Amino acid sequence: MNGITGVGYTTPIKLLLFAILMSIPSLMVFLSLILEPIVSRWANMIVGAFFTAIMTLVVATSIDQWMLFYTYLGIVEIIITSLIVFYAWRWPKNQA
Repeated sequence: MNGITGVGYTTPIKLLLFAILMSIPSLMVFLSLILEPIVSRWANMIVGAFFTAIMTLVVATSIDQWMLFYTYLGIVEIIITSLIVFYAWRWPKNQA
């Protein structure tokens, strides 16, 4: 690419922020295992909604012939994060 991202020119700080953003889903898998159920439920709803919103913006700005692969992957991520929010929302509040 030519050093330009969807949020302007590439800088070391932007690359670090992108790396942090990309590490959050892996962290959420781990946190879902170790957090208390109520905290995990809310974390999944908040982070899932955040990532759904981010990917919706990314897909909306990436519709181009050379970005079709990224648009497809973004749509898959939107579906998955929406399902995470849906299932976390419907998660039983009482655990036996």
